[in-house]
Amino acid sequence: MGKGNKPNKAQAVTDEEVDRLFNTGQMGIKHPDALLRMMWFQNTVHFGMRTVTEHVNMKWGDIKLCTSKSGTQFLQYSERATKTRTGANPGNVRDVPPRSWKNLEDPSRCHVLAYIKYKELRPTKYSAESDPFYVSSNTCFGTKSSKWFKSQPVGINKISSFMKLMITNAGLTEEGRRLTNHSARRYLLQKLSDEDISDNKIMQISGHKNIASINEYRKINNEQHQQISGLLNKTKPVKRAAPVESENRPPNCEVQFQQSEAQALPLSQSSTAMSYRLGSATTNSTSNISSIFGGNVYGGNFTINVYSPSEAKQSRLDNHNDAEA
Repeated sequence: MGKGNKPNKAQAVTDEEVDRLFNTGQMGIKHPDALLRMMWFQNTVHFGMRTVTEHVNMKWGDIKLCTSKSGTQFLQYSERATKTRTGANPGNVRDVPPRSWKNLEDPSRCHVLAYIKYKELRPTKYSAESDPFYVSSNTCFGTKSSKWFKSQPVGINKISSFMKLMITNAGLTEEGRRLTNHSARRYLLQKLSDEDISDNKIMQISGHKNIASINEYRKINNEQHQQISGLLNKTKPVKRAAPVESENRPPNCEVQFQQSEAQALPLSQSSTAMSYRLGSATTNSTSNISSIFGGNVYGGNFTINVYSPSEAKQSRLDNHNDAEA
Protein backbone atom coordinates (compact mmCIF):
# COMPACT_ATOMS: atom_id res chain seq x y z
CA MET A 1 0.00 0.00 0.00
CA GLY A 2 1.34 3.44 -0.95
CA LYS A 3 2.06 6.18 1.53
CA GLY A 4 -0.95 8.17 0.36
CA ASN A 5 -3.33 5.34 1.33
CA LYS A 6 -2.16 4.62 4.89
CA PRO A 7 -4.73 5.33 7.62
CA ASN A 8 -2.19 7.39 9.62
CA LYS A 9 -0.90 9.22 6.59
CA ALA A 10 1.11 12.38 6.96
CA GLN A 11 -0.50 15.75 6.42
CA ALA A 12 0.74 18.47 4.12
CA VAL A 13 2.60 21.37 5.66
CA THR A 14 0.93 24.72 5.11
CA ASP A 15 2.34 27.94 3.68
CA GLU A 16 2.33 29.42 7.18
CA GLU A 17 4.34 26.50 8.54
CA VAL A 18 6.84 26.73 5.69
CA ASP A 19 7.23 30.44 6.43
CA ARG A 20 7.95 29.62 10.06
CA LEU A 21 10.57 27.03 9.13
CA PHE A 22 12.42 29.66 7.12
CA ASN A 23 11.90 32.48 9.61
CA THR A 24 13.23 30.41 12.51
CA GLY A 25 16.33 29.36 10.57
CA GLN A 26 15.39 25.71 10.14
CA MET A 27 15.88 26.21 6.42
CA GLY A 28 18.07 28.86 4.82
CA ILE A 29 21.52 29.68 3.46
CA LYS A 30 23.26 30.94 6.59
CA HIS A 31 24.10 27.63 8.28
CA PRO A 32 25.23 24.25 6.89
CA ASP A 33 22.42 22.27 8.53
CA ALA A 34 19.79 24.78 7.41
CA LEU A 35 21.21 24.75 3.87
CA LEU A 36 21.24 20.96 3.77
CA ARG A 37 17.60 20.77 4.90
CA MET A 38 16.63 23.50 2.46
CA MET A 39 18.16 21.53 -0.42
CA TRP A 40 16.22 18.44 0.67
CA PHE A 41 12.92 20.34 0.94
CA GLN A 42 13.28 22.19 -2.37
CA ASN A 43 14.39 19.02 -4.18
CA THR A 44 11.28 17.25 -2.87
CA VAL A 45 8.89 20.05 -3.80
CA HIS A 46 10.27 21.09 -7.18
CA PHE A 47 11.32 17.67 -8.46
CA GLY A 48 8.46 15.64 -6.99
CA MET A 49 10.78 13.28 -5.12
CA ARG A 50 8.89 10.64 -3.19
CA THR A 51 10.89 8.65 -0.65
CA VAL A 52 13.92 8.92 1.60
CA THR A 53 15.57 6.23 -0.51
CA GLU A 54 15.40 8.46 -3.58
CA HIS A 55 17.29 11.16 -1.69
CA VAL A 56 19.87 8.72 -0.33
CA ASN A 57 20.52 7.30 -3.81
CA MET A 58 20.72 10.74 -5.39
CA LYS A 59 24.10 11.63 -6.92
CA TRP A 60 25.75 15.01 -7.32
CA GLY A 61 25.57 14.72 -11.12
CA ASP A 62 21.79 14.19 -11.07
CA ILE A 63 21.17 17.94 -10.90
CA LYS A 64 22.56 20.32 -13.49
CA LEU A 65 22.66 24.12 -13.38
CA CYS A 66 21.36 25.42 -16.70
CA THR A 67 20.54 28.76 -18.32
CA SER A 68 17.59 29.40 -20.62
CA LYS A 69 17.80 31.35 -23.88
CA SER A 70 16.41 34.37 -22.04
CA GLY A 71 19.23 34.18 -19.49
CA THR A 72 17.23 32.77 -16.57
CA GLN A 73 19.00 30.10 -14.52
CA PHE A 74 17.27 26.85 -13.59
CA LEU A 75 18.07 23.43 -12.15
CA GLN A 76 17.26 20.30 -14.11
CA TYR A 77 16.92 16.94 -12.42
CA SER A 78 17.88 13.72 -14.18
CA GLU A 79 15.76 11.16 -12.43
CA ARG A 80 17.16 7.80 -11.42
CA ALA A 81 15.21 4.55 -11.30
CA THR A 82 12.68 4.31 -8.46
CA LYS A 83 10.24 1.65 -7.32
CA THR A 84 7.51 3.19 -9.50
CA ARG A 85 9.79 4.23 -12.36
CA THR A 86 12.35 1.46 -12.76
CA GLY A 87 13.42 2.46 -16.26
CA ALA A 88 12.40 -0.92 -17.70
CA ASN A 89 9.22 0.58 -19.15
CA PRO A 90 9.79 3.68 -21.33
CA GLY A 91 6.23 4.74 -20.49
CA ASN A 92 7.28 5.33 -16.88
CA VAL A 93 9.82 7.98 -17.84
CA ARG A 94 8.63 11.55 -17.37
CA ASP A 95 7.94 13.38 -20.61
CA VAL A 96 9.13 16.66 -19.12
CA PRO A 97 12.38 16.69 -17.08
CA PRO A 98 11.78 18.20 -13.61
CA ARG A 99 13.06 21.76 -13.39
CA SER A 100 13.31 24.45 -10.74
CA TRP A 101 13.60 28.05 -11.91
CA LYS A 102 15.38 30.90 -10.19
CA ASN A 103 13.26 32.69 -7.59
CA LEU A 104 13.59 36.35 -8.50
CA GLU A 105 11.06 37.50 -5.88
CA ASP A 106 12.72 35.99 -2.80
CA PRO A 107 16.42 35.11 -3.22
CA SER A 108 16.64 33.87 0.40
CA ARG A 109 14.41 30.94 -0.55
CA CYS A 110 15.72 30.44 -4.07
CA HIS A 111 16.44 26.82 -4.91
CA VAL A 112 18.94 27.81 -7.60
CA LEU A 113 20.94 30.17 -5.37
CA ALA A 114 20.95 27.59 -2.55
CA TYR A 115 22.35 25.01 -4.99
CA ILE A 116 25.09 27.42 -6.12
CA LYS A 117 26.12 28.10 -2.54
CA TYR A 118 25.98 24.40 -1.67
CA LYS A 119 28.22 23.68 -4.65
CA GLU A 120 30.76 26.29 -3.53
CA LEU A 121 30.91 25.08 0.09
CA ARG A 122 30.89 21.30 -0.28
CA PRO A 123 34.32 19.57 -0.56
CA THR A 124 35.67 19.81 -4.10
CA LYS A 125 37.20 16.33 -3.89
CA TYR A 126 33.75 15.01 -3.01
CA SER A 127 31.91 16.65 -5.91
CA ALA A 128 32.29 14.11 -8.69
CA GLU A 129 29.08 13.28 -10.56
CA SER A 130 28.96 9.85 -8.91
CA ASP A 131 29.41 11.19 -5.36
CA PRO A 132 26.40 11.40 -3.02
CA PHE A 133 24.37 14.56 -3.40
CA TYR A 134 23.87 15.06 0.33
CA VAL A 135 27.09 15.47 2.33
CA SER A 136 27.33 15.75 6.11
CA SER A 137 27.64 19.13 7.79
CA ASN A 138 30.77 19.89 9.80
CA THR A 139 29.91 19.57 13.49
CA CYS A 140 32.80 21.92 14.33
CA PHE A 141 31.51 24.72 12.10
CA GLY A 142 31.55 28.09 13.81
CA THR A 143 33.79 27.03 16.68
CA LYS A 144 36.89 25.21 15.51
CA SER A 145 36.44 25.27 11.75
CA SER A 146 35.05 27.42 8.99
CA LYS A 147 34.34 24.46 6.74
CA TRP A 148 30.63 23.88 6.21
CA PHE A 149 30.68 20.27 5.03
CA LYS A 150 32.88 17.20 5.10
CA SER A 151 33.49 14.36 2.67
CA GLN A 152 30.92 12.01 4.10
CA PRO A 153 27.41 11.12 2.92
CA VAL A 154 24.37 11.91 5.03
CA GLY A 155 22.85 8.71 6.45
CA ILE A 156 19.32 7.56 5.77
CA ASN A 157 18.26 8.02 9.40
CA LYS A 158 19.30 11.66 9.43
CA ILE A 159 17.55 12.44 6.15
CA SER A 160 14.37 10.68 7.30
CA SER A 161 14.23 12.88 10.42
CA PHE A 162 14.65 16.25 8.68
CA MET A 163 11.00 17.33 8.94
CA LYS A 164 10.50 16.04 12.48
CA LEU A 165 13.58 17.90 13.68
CA MET A 166 12.57 21.14 11.98
CA ILE A 167 8.99 21.27 13.29
CA THR A 168 10.20 20.49 16.80
CA ASN A 169 12.81 23.25 16.72
CA ALA A 170 10.31 25.69 15.20
CA GLY A 171 7.65 24.92 17.82
CA LEU A 172 5.16 23.59 15.29
CA THR A 173 4.19 20.46 17.18
CA GLU A 174 0.42 20.35 17.34
CA GLU A 175 -1.83 17.61 18.67
CA GLY A 176 -3.66 15.85 15.86
CA ARG A 177 -1.22 16.88 13.14
CA ARG A 178 1.25 14.38 11.77
CA LEU A 179 4.10 15.99 9.85
CA THR A 180 6.84 13.82 8.36
CA ASN A 181 9.21 14.00 5.41
CA HIS A 182 6.29 12.96 3.21
CA SER A 183 4.51 16.17 4.26
CA ALA A 184 6.80 18.04 1.86
CA ARG A 185 5.53 15.99 -1.09
CA ARG A 186 1.96 16.48 0.09
CA TYR A 187 2.67 20.20 0.23
CA LEU A 188 3.62 20.13 -3.45
CA LEU A 189 0.40 18.39 -4.50
CA GLN A 190 -1.88 20.37 -2.20
CA LYS A 191 -0.44 23.72 -3.26
CA LEU A 192 -0.78 23.00 -6.98
CA SER A 193 -4.33 21.76 -6.43
CA ASP A 194 -5.25 24.90 -4.44
CA GLU A 195 -3.96 27.03 -7.31
CA ASP A 196 -6.20 25.14 -9.79
CA ILE A 197 -3.28 23.68 -11.74
CA SER A 198 -4.63 21.01 -14.09
CA ASP A 199 -4.15 17.35 -13.19
CA ASN A 200 -2.12 16.77 -16.33
CA LYS A 201 0.40 19.42 -15.33
CA ILE A 202 0.53 18.21 -11.72
CA MET A 203 1.35 14.71 -12.95
CA GLN A 204 4.30 16.07 -14.93
CA ILE A 205 5.73 17.67 -11.80
CA SER A 206 4.91 14.99 -9.24
CA GLY A 207 5.67 12.01 -11.47
CA HIS A 208 2.29 10.33 -10.86
CA LYS A 209 1.11 8.03 -13.62
CA ASN A 210 -2.64 8.51 -13.16
CA ILE A 211 -5.10 11.08 -11.81
CA ALA A 212 -6.54 8.70 -9.21
CA SER A 213 -3.21 8.73 -7.39
CA ILE A 214 -3.28 12.53 -7.24
CA ASN A 215 -6.77 12.54 -5.74
CA GLU A 216 -5.45 10.63 -2.73
CA TYR A 217 -3.48 13.72 -1.75
CA ARG A 218 -6.21 16.31 -2.21
CA LYS A 219 -7.84 17.97 0.77
CA ILE A 220 -9.83 21.17 1.11
CA ASN A 221 -7.86 23.92 2.77
CA ASN A 222 -9.07 26.25 5.53
CA GLU A 223 -10.04 29.02 3.11
CA GLN A 224 -12.12 26.65 0.99
CA HIS A 225 -13.68 25.20 4.13
CA GLN A 226 -14.72 28.67 5.30
CA GLN A 227 -16.24 29.45 1.90
CA ILE A 228 -18.26 26.24 1.96
CA SER A 229 -19.41 26.93 5.51
CA GLY A 230 -20.49 30.42 4.45
CA LEU A 231 -22.56 29.00 1.61
CA LEU A 232 -24.26 26.52 3.92
CA ASN A 233 -25.14 29.30 6.37
CA LYS A 234 -27.06 31.27 3.74
CA THR A 235 -30.63 30.71 2.56
CA LYS A 236 -31.97 32.18 -0.64
CA PRO A 237 -35.43 33.90 -0.54
CA VAL A 238 -38.13 32.34 -2.70
CA LYS A 239 -38.47 34.30 -5.90
CA ARG A 240 -42.04 34.84 -7.08
CA ALA A 241 -42.95 35.68 -10.65
CA ALA A 242 -43.67 39.39 -11.10
CA PRO A 243 -47.04 40.31 -12.69
CA VAL A 244 -46.92 41.20 -16.35
CA GLU A 245 -47.16 44.96 -16.74
CA SER A 246 -49.26 46.43 -19.54
CA GLU A 247 -46.23 48.11 -21.06
CA ASN A 248 -44.68 44.68 -21.52
CA ARG A 249 -47.56 43.45 -23.62
CA PRO A 250 -47.33 43.38 -27.41
CA PRO A 251 -48.74 46.30 -29.43
CA ASN A 252 -52.33 46.40 -30.71
CA CYS A 253 -53.20 43.78 -33.24
CA GLU A 254 -56.26 43.08 -35.33
CA VAL A 255 -58.07 39.77 -35.56
CA GLN A 256 -60.52 39.32 -38.45
CA PHE A 257 -63.62 37.16 -37.96
CA GLN A 258 -65.53 36.49 -41.19
CA GLN A 259 -67.88 34.01 -42.78
CA SER A 260 -67.06 32.10 -45.91
CA GLU A 261 -67.71 34.10 -49.06
CA ALA A 262 -70.18 31.56 -50.46
CA GLN A 263 -72.43 31.40 -47.41
CA ALA A 264 -71.97 34.83 -45.88
CA LEU A 265 -75.01 36.38 -44.28
CA PRO A 266 -75.86 40.06 -44.34
CA LEU A 267 -74.42 41.94 -41.43
CA SER A 268 -77.98 42.48 -40.10
CA GLN A 269 -78.51 38.70 -39.87
CA SER A 270 -75.21 37.82 -38.26
CA SER A 271 -73.74 39.34 -35.17
CA THR A 272 -70.56 37.40 -35.58
CA ALA A 273 -69.35 38.96 -38.83
CA MET A 274 -67.11 41.64 -37.46
CA SER A 275 -63.72 43.24 -37.29
CA TYR A 276 -62.38 42.20 -33.91
CA ARG A 277 -59.68 44.53 -32.63
CA LEU A 278 -57.58 43.71 -29.56
CA GLY A 279 -56.17 46.52 -27.47
CA SER A 280 -53.31 46.43 -24.98
CA ALA A 281 -55.70 46.52 -22.05
CA THR A 282 -59.36 45.99 -23.20
CA THR A 283 -61.22 44.10 -25.93
CA ASN A 284 -64.37 45.50 -27.65
CA SER A 285 -66.72 43.44 -29.82
CA THR A 286 -70.37 43.41 -31.00
CA SER A 287 -70.56 39.91 -29.57
CA ASN A 288 -68.88 38.44 -26.55
CA ILE A 289 -66.68 36.31 -28.78
CA SER A 290 -63.79 36.60 -26.34
CA SER A 291 -65.64 34.32 -23.95
CA ILE A 292 -64.69 31.34 -26.08
CA PHE A 293 -61.10 31.84 -25.00
CA GLY A 294 -59.81 30.99 -21.54
CA GLY A 295 -58.74 34.58 -20.94
CA ASN A 296 -57.45 37.70 -22.61
CA VAL A 297 -55.81 37.22 -25.99
CA TYR A 298 -52.79 39.32 -26.85
CA GLY A 299 -51.53 39.50 -30.41
CA GLY A 300 -51.88 37.23 -33.40
CA ASN A 301 -54.19 36.96 -36.45
CA PHE A 302 -57.11 34.55 -36.35
CA THR A 303 -59.62 33.72 -39.11
CA ILE A 304 -62.94 32.20 -37.94
CA ASN A 305 -65.54 31.09 -40.51
CA VAL A 306 -69.21 31.10 -39.37
CA TYR A 307 -71.59 29.17 -41.61
CA SER A 308 -75.40 29.84 -42.03
CA PRO A 309 -78.02 27.02 -41.74
CA SER A 310 -78.63 24.93 -44.88
CA GLU A 311 -81.45 25.92 -47.33
CA ALA A 312 -83.31 22.66 -46.75
CA LYS A 313 -83.51 23.24 -43.06
CA GLN A 314 -84.65 26.86 -43.64
CA SER A 315 -87.46 25.62 -45.97
CA ARG A 316 -88.81 23.18 -43.38
CA LEU A 317 -88.92 25.95 -40.84
CA ASP A 318 -90.98 28.16 -43.26
CA ASN A 319 -93.54 25.38 -43.94
CA HIS A 320 -93.98 24.76 -40.25
CA ASN A 321 -94.72 28.43 -39.65
CA ASP A 322 -97.35 28.51 -42.47
CA ALA A 323 -99.16 25.51 -41.00
CA GLU A 324 -99.49 27.18 -37.63
CA ALA A 325 -100.87 30.31 -39.24
